[in-house]
Amino acid sequence: MKKKGFLFLLSIVAAMTFMSAIFSVSASSAQTLSTVDIEFQIKSAEVNLPSEANLTLFDGNKKYYATVIIGSSVDSAIAHFDVDPFSPGKDFKLTIESGFSSVIYYDYKFEKGSEIGLWTYTDVNTSLPVSVFHMSAVAEKTKPVQYYADFNFYPLTVPAQYHDGVLYVPAAEGARAMGVPYIVYVPETGEITYYIFDDKITMYLGSTSATAYGYGYTLDAPPVILNEYPYIPLLSFAEIVDADVILQNEPDHVNAVVSTSKVALKNGAKYANEQRMNSSGISSSTNYMIWVNKSEYKLRVFTGSKNNWNQIAEFTCAIGKDSTPTCTGVYKYYSKEKMWAYSSYYVGPIMRFNGGYAIHSTLLRYNGTPYDNRVGMKLSHGCVRLRAQDINWLVNTIPLYSTIYITNS
Repeated sequence: MKKKGFLFLLSIVAAMTFMSAIFSVSASSAQTLSTVDIEFQIKSAEVNLPSEANLTLFDGNKKYYATVIIGSSVDSAIAHFDVDPFSPGKDFKLTIESGFSSVIYYDYKFEKGSEIGLWTYTDVNTSLPVSVFHMSAVAEKTKPVQYYADFNFYPLTVPAQYHDGVLYVPAAEGARAMGVPYIVYVPETGEITYYIFDDKITMYLGSTSATAYGYGYTLDAPPVILNEYPYIPLLSFAEIVDADVILQNEPDHVNAVVSTSKVALKNGAKYANEQRMNSSGISSSTNYMIWVNKSEYKLRVFTGSKNNWNQIAEFTCAIGKDSTPTCTGVYKYYSKEKMWAYSSYYVGPIMRFNGGYAIHSTLLRYNGTPYDNRVGMKLSHGCVRLRAQDINWLVNTIPLYSTIYITNS
């Protein structure tokens, strides 16, 4: 009787255990999931890599998107998809849109653009739902880069290239193509400094922090060492020096076309203007001097003293017609007047420097709107015309008895 009771008790325990197992499997099978993860082991095709891979997951009704970061220093990545809730047994289709040239899944190779079938399931050993998949991938190689300065091919000692998805150029030659030739590189500290006449740009290897023109900048990517040379991120540097960049994607290469830096052009012209004024022997009774170059239709303002003038401003002006030309020579600004009034318009304020000759505004209506706002041409009876905001700045800045120097060219 005791033996039968013991066997009965064992049967009850076994039944309960069996029911518990069934309940556990049923409960896990009934679980819903809302994520799908793809774990990639990445093989680099070459040093030049895109910075990301883009993937699409399709559940039969809806598409989901994920991006993973890849690069020369990345050997694994996880693509995470947040999807609508589903139960184990749901199938999905994965598509590699970009970044990977091919993917291997269960010994099958899938090229970029192919659909890869994925099936979620419940693990029979753990009774847990599975929505994580493992693949190996080959990073998509990039094309070689050809470098052009103002659409003229610019040969480089070491090539421009993509690195971690960023287009890099050699620090010295890449900048020189943009008209920025003066560079000091200190290998011990990683400091890279450019000089554009009086302006200075400093960046550091491995850092996205930079300074330019006395202000802080954040680069899109840090300067790096490639091919044993310092390289700089092209787009960030071009933005700092105000140079245009055009990228042309050809079948077997990429053309990177850069323009001359507008900062270099401006600073180069400024330097040339200062050199001319400082070699002319022109002096002033004040710390200011004005130079009008008639052939360029430019009025430039300088501060300093004889042989040490520094240009601080430049404006486009109108000058006298051929029949009533603007005079040339060295004059003194001797009278400031509010306006000269006419029937339909006025000009003013007025800076007189030689009898009836003056620097003044363009023609203005009495309500303050322009009557004739043209500059950059021969137009007046001999006076130099500036637009309203420019003449107002000039009158508020230049003291009486400052020199006005006017040249034909």
